[in-house]
Amino acid sequence: MISTEGLFVTRRYAGYQKPNLRIRFRQLSGLRSHLPLQKRHAQARAVVTSARSSMDSVTRKVWRGSQAGDLEYLNMVEETLSPPGPREVRVKVKAVGLNFADVFTVLGLYKAADTKDFVPGLEFSGVIDAHGEEVDEFRVGERIMGFTRFGAYSTYLNVDAGFVRPLPGAWSYDEGAAALVQAITVFYAMRSLANVQAGESVLIHSVAGGCGLRALAICEKLGVDAVGTVSTPSKAEFVLKEFPKLKSEQVIVRPTLGSWGEAATFSKQLQVAREAIGGSVQEEGFHMVLDSLLGNLYAPGWEHTRRGGRYIIFGAGSMTPTGGLSGISSVLSWCRLAWQWLWRPRLDLLEMPGLNKAVFGFNLIWMTDKLETMSPLVDEMLKLELPAPHVGHRFPFEDCRSAMKTFQSGKTRGKVVLVIDE
Repeated sequence: MISTEGLFVTRRYAGYQKPNLRIRFRQLSGLRSHLPLQKRHAQARAVVTSARSSMDSVTRKVWRGSQAGDLEYLNMVEETLSPPGPREVRVKVKAVGLNFADVFTVLGLYKAADTKDFVPGLEFSGVIDAHGEEVDEFRVGERIMGFTRFGAYSTYLNVDAGFVRPLPGAWSYDEGAAALVQAITVFYAMRSLANVQAGESVLIHSVAGGCGLRALAICEKLGVDAVGTVSTPSKAEFVLKEFPKLKSEQVIVRPTLGSWGEAATFSKQLQVAREAIGGSVQEEGFHMVLDSLLGNLYAPGWEHTRRGGRYIIFGAGSMTPTGGLSGISSVLSWCRLAWQWLWRPRLDLLEMPGLNKAVFGFNLIWMTDKLETMSPLVDEMLKLELPAPHVGHRFPFEDCRSAMKTFQSGKTRGKVVLVIDE
């Protein structure tokens, strides 16, 4: 049976054991009605055989953690990946983007992740290798980028087609693997939670990192005034070069995390930044704070948030361990974490109505099963046509541990990406 919607080849015509296999009509453009019936059937068999072979299981390499607590428990293994489900695509992965969630997953500090037999990774780019029978929006061989609820540290993976988007033509696979998770994270915070508008102002922590750079790009597109923090003068120079419209006062080299007088020094820096922007920001404070650090910088940030402002927390970078959390060498790391936990920021809920400010905390991983919410959000973000993300560090897929150690160091600029050359 041939129709304009597709070709359905049954066992009667093609000798194929699964009836109602759907093949796109454009794949059979060579089938002409004037050809002999026997020849048309032969060509149909060839197409079905090709589609069937692409739906076989494949052997893949993955970085799998036997248990959480240390990078040493993360090892590369080979395993079999089954064919994609009806609404899934199988991706031959070309690059994987690293995120703080990956580090926290490996160390066992991420509530959303398993602590045994897990594969980290939230975002990737690659090529469609096969797809389920209900997928019409992608074709085999198409370049894509996407995100998933863990499992991206792999050479092949199956993922719901709703979490995949075409890779912009001028972008590399590295850039595609750096594009979605951090951009969606900050876009969700700014639009869905804070509903930031043109002419408003935002304080953003760690603007030299992946999330921070995407947040600055979004602010520029939306007409929002931004003030950002970085950890070193060299990172401030980098950010000002990437965003030349910013004044130098708008990129703050924050005090060393945990240093004496950190909060008071940072408060003075924020006041200088507010004066540089002027207007209501100088008089009333920021409309929104995007905080991925917490720690001692929370209190001055909260103080400089205006009435009616929104303070959004989506990370705790100040508490990220620089090493593993297992063995004797981890004792100092655990002591440091315990101290930070005891002295973590707190809010008095009785004061909240009088302050007239809002605090949001979120983790985007809990939204990965909300396709009806996330898919339109991704499309809205992509309509901004943000520039390609900055990839600052590239590592071979086989050197995953080194990449994660570099990411933990806090000395990175832009995105850290694993590159697969297979």
